[in-house]
Amino acid sequence: MTRYLSINLWELKAHTMKLQQLIVLTLLLGSTSSHAELYKWFDEEGNIHYSDTPPHKDATPITPPQLTTTPALKVTRTPAVVDHIPAPPPFSYSEFRIQSPGNDETVRNNEGNVSLQFSIKPNLNSELKHSLSVLLDGKVVKRNITSSSTSLSNIDRGTHTISAEIHSSSGTVIRRSSPVTIHVHRQSSLFNNNKAP
Repeated sequence: MTRYLSINLWELKAHTMKLQQLIVLTLLLGSTSSHAELYKWFDEEGNIHYSDTPPHKDATPITPPQLTTTPALKVTRTPAVVDHIPAPPPFSYSEFRIQSPGNDETVRNNEGNVSLQFSIKPNLNSELKHSLSVLLDGKVVKRNITSSSTSLSNIDRGTHTISAEIHSSSGTVIRRSSPVTIHVHRQSSLFNNNKAP
């Protein structure tokens, strides 16, 4: 018995079932032995017909394309490599101290001026915008110093404690110096030279 399918190209939507059957037939024909033949012909209305036997004189044998198979690819998953750039170590100072005046030093200046010299190793980091602050008796009296020396003025006579801090650009204290004690001597106007009457 002849088996064949009819597909109307112009009414494809109406022949959905036949299209599905054609797909199944094609798959079945592709899986049969290589000596099985397939025939194709057109009827008077232009419809295409397929069959495994030649029912019509104008039927022409066709060779369906050979099914090719490809072995599954082996995918090797490699972990993603993230370029890890270590953060630079935080900048630190090996030495920070008030070099001058020395601890327990007496400063004689009538205007109360005191010159300060700092020992900073390595040098104050200007690229990171580090700066110094000076504290007199625990209170900040000078800020944003960017050199290794500065001066204070009009310090009252008596004993005072001076210390300093290195700050980051955000204002965080990076390092503090040890405090030094100084004794400021200013000449009092009460002790002016006695004038002759």
